[in-house]
Amino acid sequence: MNKTQELVLKAWKDPVWSKVISVALIGLVSVLWATYVGYSFAQIVELLIYGLSFRLPIYVLLSFVGLYLLCLQAIKFIKRKPKSLWNEQVGHYTFKELTDVMRSQTLPIRTHGMSFSGQEAPDDNLVILFLNYTIQLNAGITIDYPGMQSDGGFGFAVLCPKLMSFGLVDCSEVPDGLYPDIINTTYRMSELGRKFLSLIERIEIQAKANESKT
Repeated sequence: MNKTQELVLKAWKDPVWSKVISVALIGLVSVLWATYVGYSFAQIVELLIYGLSFRLPIYVLLSFVGLYLLCLQAIKFIKRKPKSLWNEQVGHYTFKELTDVMRSQTLPIRTHGMSFSGQEAPDDNLVILFLNYTIQLNAGITIDYPGMQSDGGFGFAVLCPKLMSFGLVDCSEVPDGLYPDIINTTYRMSELGRKFLSLIERIEIQAKANESKT
């Protein structure tokens, strides 16, 4: 943006200069209209002087003032505060509702693989589990995914089906290339899951920004 545009925008946003510009634009439009319909220069000047010197009845003036105030209130209503991130819709829930529901739920389920390796069932809530498995969900979780041994199949057998109930994970089933009777199941983060993750990150950024201000 060049300096001329910056000056024009600055003047337009200024409460005094914006009114001056508005009046000038109205006058210019009036002159162009008068010229178009065939008025002479002297007639245009006379018309402008008459318009400026015309005395409005008090009730008309008050009506204009009332209309002006109503317009100001309407503009303030239209320019109300932007919607909070917590009110963003995530599937059938708002972001706050989904976060609260997931924070209140855990999956204390111990798979056979966990029992075999001596692991205990996780006690983290669903939001923490979702964040812990973000990388795996982006890559795709299958029955033999790289983290299968470390979590005893918890991500594949327990977490992903639960996250699907919130729409945060998609499931694809494809016949095996060598054994068509075998169906390979893959869980991946859905579009809704990516939105949920993005909102969590944006909330964290806002919280850090507010902390830096205090």
